[in-house]
Amino acid sequence: LGPPIAATERGAVETSPPIQFLALPDGRRLAWRAYGDPKGKAVLVVHQGLGCSIMPRGTDALARDLGLRLLCPDRPGAGRSDIRTDYSYEAVGRDFADLCRDQGLAEVQVAAFMSGAPFALVAARELGPIASRVLLASARPSGQTLETERDKGHAVVLFRRRTGIGLLAVLWG
Repeated sequence: LGPPIAATERGAVETSPPIQFLALPDGRRLAWRAYGDPKGKAVLVVHQGLGCSIMPRGTDALARDLGLRLLCPDRPGAGRSDIRTDYSYEAVGRDFADLCRDQGLAEVQVAAFMSGAPFALVAARELGPIASRVLLASARPSGQTLETERDKGHAVVLFRRRTGIGLLAVLWG
């Protein structure tokens, strides 16, 4: 099995694939990394909070072993992606969908962690039928929000109302 792997930030940075940049339609740059098998089953990974494209040490080898190609973007304003002045679930979700379209993916699964869930849902909606499945792990709202009249019918508000904060995982697809 080999020696144990120490999960340190430095170790993750040192072993992560090189950062890449996508020029978005509005001129901004979206930073991202690709882990695993370049010809593997595509998975868009949407991180929680202010995380970035750096995954834990060993992710590249494990994804390769599993036949996966993980696309891990930095959210606008986090990591090396340019800031988005009109930051919203919809805007960021469109950026992530642009990344998948730029890569010419015929099919992609979407995986999100915690507060990354709303961005992932919007990206999947933008991608339409090429988003074959969505996995939301420990999905939760990013903070206390009040519903307004404008929120009625909003996909993320409806999702939160119907699933509750204690959601552990949902497969949609």
